[in-house]
Amino acid sequence: MRQSLFKKLLIGFFIADILCLFAALFTANIAVSDEFEHIHASWLIWDGHVPYRDFFEHHHPLLWYLFAPLVGLFESNILIFYGIRLIMAICSLFMLYIVFKLVNKYLADETAAWIAINIFCFSALMLNTMVHFKPDTLMHLFFWLGTYCFFAFIHNKKQKQLNLCALFYTISFLFLQTALFLILPVVLVCIYLLITQKVSIRSCAQAAAIPALILAGCIVFMYFNANLQRYYELNWVVNSHIGKFLSTNNLRNKICDYSDYYGILILGIGCAVYLLLKHKDICTRIFLVMYFAELTLRTVYLSPYTYYFKTLLLYNAVIIGIVFADLYKRRSYTAYFMLVLFIPCLLKIYPFQKDTDNIPTSKEITISDILRVMTDISKNSTRDDTVLGTNIIPFGIFNQNPHYYWFSWDYIGYIDEELHHYVPPFDMKKIITEVKPKFIYFENDLLPNYTPKSRFDIDPVLLRQYYRNAIYNTLYLRKND
Repeated sequence: MRQSLFKKLLIGFFIADILCLFAALFTANIAVSDEFEHIHASWLIWDGHVPYRDFFEHHHPLLWYLFAPLVGLFESNILIFYGIRLIMAICSLFMLYIVFKLVNKYLADETAAWIAINIFCFSALMLNTMVHFKPDTLMHLFFWLGTYCFFAFIHNKKQKQLNLCALFYTISFLFLQTALFLILPVVLVCIYLLITQKVSIRSCAQAAAIPALILAGCIVFMYFNANLQRYYELNWVVNSHIGKFLSTNNLRNKICDYSDYYGILILGIGCAVYLLLKHKDICTRIFLVMYFAELTLRTVYLSPYTYYFKTLLLYNAVIIGIVFADLYKRRSYTAYFMLVLFIPCLLKIYPFQKDTDNIPTSKEITISDILRVMTDISKNSTRDDTVLGTNIIPFGIFNQNPHYYWFSWDYIGYIDEELHHYVPPFDMKKIITEVKPKFIYFENDLLPNYTPKSRFDIDPVLLRQYYRNAIYNTLYLRKND
């Protein structure tokens, strides 16, 4: 097949994937709880609250500070949810552009770049992750910006490029602490380059000064906000106990099944071995180090949800794309074979292309349902009113929290409560009888044979003593309001 025709077909595939991406703005359900968590945290900062000190969180705060003005500007308009998702989609497309440039300029060619981007976007789950309002989205964007600058430095040896790499990696870390796992292989490569005298100590020291200054500024900022200790406890100590908590409390069902991805990952590993044997250039070798480091991490490290595999699958797609493009250059007729594979991919026929995490069960409510409830709460409350949502979704996006642990109170919040005793324990009975939130969202009593089992659960009898049904049968309004 002629190269121009093959390239046009690949671009056509990508355009179709972009249409699927923008459809995901309205259909991607899996990260809804996390997204509302981060919108609410942004609003809390806009309302004058200090993270960790005034409200529970276990992520880095840059995302909330960045979006606090936007959330505050559209306060009480829950459609901000879709506006922020649109911003995330644009950021994700920019990330793919950076990956495209990286592959085209430093790893292979334009054909390999188009193949790689398409393979990644063929997955419905990966498309859905690209619209999520999560720190992961911006962490990945700045990680790939930094990685592009690092490969530019390897190629051109310009100090400015290494400085930009350090800057972008630092910003990536400020969005989410797990960026360290992505950055570590690059650090190891730099150490190797230092040992082999392919880069100077002065050059690395100059680049390292940038993260040092930024992180020092962040430490000073948190110190004067009186939340430095709590930052360390929540983001590092508490998070380090999550895996142990899952094991000791028989919650292994929280660990995802990613067996649908075995086939595509095995193909990627095979392509990686092929590149390792056939390509000796330093850029390809460095990329393979990064790939195998991420593969090892996802094999041995806690990965509760399949979107944790986003970076690995992008690495995987790039490696497959490079090998497929190499085969195409050797034998142009292999393009027909690729199309036989790609068309079913576009239609999401293969198991690894389906977003099985995004299929609602009969017990789940849709995004539109959640937004309707949140809109009703927003219209009938003030910013000073307290709202109790569920353990995973804070339905009072623009309202006060009934407790320091405003989500995950029986899970991550419980870990912090047991370790640090920062505030009085979470007690649902006291929240209902003493705090008396204006609205409470509660749907568990619709389940057959529901009975409260711990202090974290709502007692329906007690609830109805103080509350009556609002417009929805799962939404309760305080009596006499």
